Amino acid sequence: MQHKYDFVIDTALVIDEDNTIKLDTIIHIASAYERVMIDITDALGSTSAYLGARAVNQHTSLVAFNPYENEYNIISINGFENKKLKRTLSIRDYVESLGYALNDKRGRLPRDKDAVFWLFKRFASFQNIRSTLIKSSYIPFDSESSMHQMLHKLDIIDESGYLIDRNYLQGGLFEEYIYWIASEMGFDDLLSSAEIVFDGVQNEGTLIHNEFDLLAFKNNRLYLFECKFTKNFELDDLIYKYMALKEHIKNDSKGIIITVNPKMSPDIQLSQMNKISPKLRKKASLFDIHVLANVIQYDHLKKELTSIIYPQGNKAVDPLKTVEKPKQYVYFLGGYDLEMFEIRKILENNKAKFIDNRLSWGAKVSDYRSQIDALGEDEIPVFIELELDYKPTRQYEIVDHHGDYAHRSSSIEQIAQRFEVKLDRFQTLVGINDKSHIRGLKKHGVSLQEIELIRQLDRQKQGVSAEDEELGKRSLTQVEKINGIPVIKTKARHFSPITDRVTYSDYIIYSDVKLCLYTQKLKSAKSLFNAYLQNNSAYYGGDQQMFFCLKEGALSSTEIKNFVLNLTKKL
Repeated sequence: MQHKYDFVIDTALVIDEDNTIKLDTIIHIASAYERVMIDITDALGSTSAYLGARAVNQHTSLVAFNPYENEYNIISINGFENKKLKRTLSIRDYVESLGYALNDKRGRLPRDKDAVFWLFKRFASFQNIRSTLIKSSYIPFDSESSMHQMLHKLDIIDESGYLIDRNYLQGGLFEEYIYWIASEMGFDDLLSSAEIVFDGVQNEGTLIHNEFDLLAFKNNRLYLFECKFTKNFELDDLIYKYMALKEHIKNDSKGIIITVNPKMSPDIQLSQMNKISPKLRKKASLFDIHVLANVIQYDHLKKELTSIIYPQGNKAVDPLKTVEKPKQYVYFLGGYDLEMFEIRKILENNKAKFIDNRLSWGAKVSDYRSQIDALGEDEIPVFIELELDYKPTRQYEIVDHHGDYAHRSSSIEQIAQRFEVKLDRFQTLVGINDKSHIRGLKKHGVSLQEIELIRQLDRQKQGVSAEDEELGKRSLTQVEKINGIPVIKTKARHFSPITDRVTYSDYIIYSDVKLCLYTQKLKSAKSLFNAYLQNNSAYYGGDQQMFFCLKEGALSSTEIKNFVLNLTKKL
């Protein structure tokens, strides 16, 4: 971290705050430099007062960091200054700032969000198959079974029905479920299966390794998650473990223990919790450690986590005197197409506050940065199909159905649900079109004339020009098959004039600056694009047929051609 931010620590002093001689040592050292800032963030009030009286001069200032507001205060000879930080630390930077090391063991992109959510939405059925697999390591594979398809998609079973990843089935899958829920909760950073190495905390100076199922970071506060999907654990041991860990990671962190015994009813498991001694229960509360027992349903679990991550405050509230303010949502519109155009109409009809910069495809949250910063304290931004390239240091919500949100309904359906309005037939078809394209419309029995009308309107709202339409048509006369895969090179800025006119199951369109693969081979495609998805230079979506695209400028024209060849070989 010191190298990353170009600073060097020459000497570290451990100071007894009751020892004024050692405090005077700091003041003496400071006097040897032209510009010194003394960090009093964690100092006692008496220490801060002493340093303020003795140390502050034209060369020396005091600085105190407020992690919850992401701001810091400077006390100098010129007075008091409050400054807001525009960026937050990453988990790695925070851990390293404490003098520890972080090993990211699994990485930031677990297997498949939509498949994981699909399984836990059907938990009872999934649990029956899970029990069979754990006992016998085999189920007769049924290619028509959606449950079996999802297990195969997640590499839990092979095409014959044999178990190939027992550890993931027994615990890793539940950890990933919690990871994906947490990914929707506005954290600044998130890591699954990360290990913190506490160096030298034992007398012998040995290394202590502690692996966490999930680490999350919000407003410079670290959240430590333990996920137990088994009956084989002792809850009080987990609480003691997290009490000890929080001593090393500072007390402004939160511990969250989520336990589910698949074979135990909620009533029985809650009774197990009641066996925790009152003394231990009180200690857990004092150490800000929270236990969620047998909470598996998505909405319930997310509500419980929200109450922990975004508490209303510690002061007692008189419900007869205080009325909770309604949430003030402000909607930020993403890149334009027919769906975004119809979403705007719904917002207007419901008198919702929204900001629309009339952006094109590839719109980012940072495109609205100044407008987000100008929001009122009680206003919550809602980002509609905006790439989260910058995370505001405030609560926000996301409406999207691409990438990590591909398991959700279309964005127009999500907006309709928020306002409790019913979509008319045309709006319903717009949602199907945006989620599943022409294949989805055909599946719902939409006539060819209506499909052509919707696609034409969509291209118009995307900003497809007459020149793009003509270039797209020309490109279709020069389709090349490479290793059996249709490949279309184009000069068109938009690819939709081409995709609207082809019926291939798997094909590639590319230009000198970008590339898209359209395929039904989700598993193979995701593995081929995984590196680009992780570094945020690619995106994906779709339903009946998925698309995986490299962003403009992610590769050079030569690299794009090489990637096309590689795709055709490995699909």
